[in-house]
Amino acid sequence: MRRAVWTALVTVVLGACGGEAPPPADHLTSPLATVEAAFGPALFDVAARSRHFAPAAFDAFLLARRVDPKRYERLPVTELRRLDADRRAARVAFSVDDWPLALDVVLARGLDAWQVVEVPPPEEQQIWLDLLGPDGLPGAPNAEPWRGGLAGRDADGRPTAQVVVVAHEARVWVDGDPVANQHDPVVEAIQRHLQVRHRLAQAVHATAVPEVVIALPGGAAASRHALLADWAVEAGAEGLRLAVRGPAGKPATLPLARRGPRPRGPAAPPLVVIQRDMAEVRLQVGDQVEVVPTQAGGRLNPGSLAAAFQRLKPLRPVGAVLIANFETDHARTVDLLDHWQVAAPGLPLASRRP
Repeated sequence: MRRAVWTALVTVVLGACGGEAPPPADHLTSPLATVEAAFGPALFDVAARSRHFAPAAFDAFLLARRVDPKRYERLPVTELRRLDADRRAARVAFSVDDWPLALDVVLARGLDAWQVVEVPPPEEQQIWLDLLGPDGLPGAPNAEPWRGGLAGRDADGRPTAQVVVVAHEARVWVDGDPVANQHDPVVEAIQRHLQVRHRLAQAVHATAVPEVVIALPGGAAASRHALLADWAVEAGAEGLRLAVRGPAGKPATLPLARRGPRPRGPAAPPLVVIQRDMAEVRLQVGDQVEVVPTQAGGRLNPGSLAAAFQRLKPLRPVGAVLIANFETDHARTVDLLDHWQVAAPGLPLASRRP
């Protein structure tokens, strides 16, 4: 199982771990019942887990050791396929902090019961745990709640309206499928998944706006989301968003405007050009510049950003462009975008690489 098998699926709070009695032993002669028991409340009971998981799978499975049971909830099994007479492949849906996820596993029949015998490699599991950890997706208190997850599935297991692009270190996933971290494979994958959304919309006689959500850990370079946004637009995206952790760490997104060709000539509408480093944020419209110092840790004071924008407002800017460079990280970019929702509500903000 070398494909990245952790995919965002359905979302619920991962919390109810107690009060449910384990199924009788004969119930585990069914592979479906085995999966449901293995990933239910018994997941966090070491003795029960050792019965449901074969030794190699038990040792390789990080979830039960790295996630607080209060953050976890099992959701219905979304897929169960026959591999041969004694093996089944299952996709188990669950959520962490309401972020929908899924796990592809393999079960095998023993003498008197089925067991989980194969799980994704620990390094693949760790990526998703990192993204949902304290140093993962950045927080944004003003972001809009989102029912999607990291593989383009909503709380009911249906494809989200948006294609989801996740980048972590040198790896990229599009709707949960691993993709080579290169221009052509990523653009082609986004195009393919946008076409799936289009066909689904046609099937129900609806209109779908081609939209992409980009998810990055806070420590990534600020320029990386801008590169992925360029690739998404090239693939046909008309809407862009960034996946963030909203209030209480729940799924949320921030809007990111799509850059288009700027009208030429002296009458071109003015834009706010934004540059930031660890020490300050510079807002410029024409010759007028406003400097907003950052607080400890490079965070913004939302009141200062709003005051600076008010001084530029008489120039009637029609939008803003953030220069996303290598000198700051994605978390501080999200911090600026989050405060922009309050400082300049309704004014679109796009980003571009230097």
